[in-house]
Amino acid sequence: MRTSTTKKLTYAVILITSIVFLFSFGGFRSGVDWVNSVIMPIQKFFYEKNNKVDTEEFEDKTRLDLVDEIINLRQEKNKVEQEKAELVFKQKEFEEIAAAHEYVSRYEKREIKLANVIGLGANQDPGILVIDKGVSDGVGMGQAIITSSGVLAGKIFDVEQNRSYIRLLTHPDFAISISIGENTSAVGMVQGQFGLSAILSFVPNNLEVQKGQQIFTSNLDQLVPPGILIGQIEQVESEPNTQFLRGVVGIGFNPDILNVVGIVFEDMNL
Repeated sequence: MRTSTTKKLTYAVILITSIVFLFSFGGFRSGVDWVNSVIMPIQKFFYEKNNKVDTEEFEDKTRLDLVDEIINLRQEKNKVEQEKAELVFKQKEFEEIAAAHEYVSRYEKREIKLANVIGLGANQDPGILVIDKGVSDGVGMGQAIITSSGVLAGKIFDVEQNRSYIRLLTHPDFAISISIGENTSAVGMVQGQFGLSAILSFVPNNLEVQKGQQIFTSNLDQLVPPGILIGQIEQVESEPNTQFLRGVVGIGFNPDILNVVGIVFEDMNL
């Protein structure tokens, strides 16, 4: 037992003496430096490794954030463009409604009801329009339809409870008697054709008819008041082997941009 204790004390003394010796002659410091020289590169390696991982994660996160930001900006841009288009459409619609109200106010004694164009007729026929007024609004077949500027656009040929169908002046099946100038008597006929013009026919060749004259509705149609502007004569010539003149009439509206129209009732007195 004593021998074991003595050995332990001897080893301790030798260890302490060695440490003191190494410290006194710089050996301990050299040992520490050697340890540091081994540990420091390893520590530097793991530090740089961790720092690289953190940098890559930061760059990936930043890249994803930028992609999300670009997507959000594009969505905002599309939203703004859509709102702008809606505002342009509403402004145009407002201008047409305002023009229609102005027309009605100029002729307060005329009974006119405004209607919205809600679509085209069967098979998307461009010469047929559907409006949102019908029998429940007092609308009937044969009534005249005018634009916001008071120009004849067509006539109603079919009516339902809450909607009606207009045959435009540009439709090949449209026809109406006309007058020229201030005279409301019927002196001919206008027949529709697709485009921005109509055909003038059955005008006696003894009448003085010239290019540029305006033509109006006549007093022949009971449901269409006389004096509504139809358009202006663009071309006129004698029809061969007949006593009539034939020509082309430029209509006073563009059928592709009709959004609001006026329904003219029988008691309209021009």
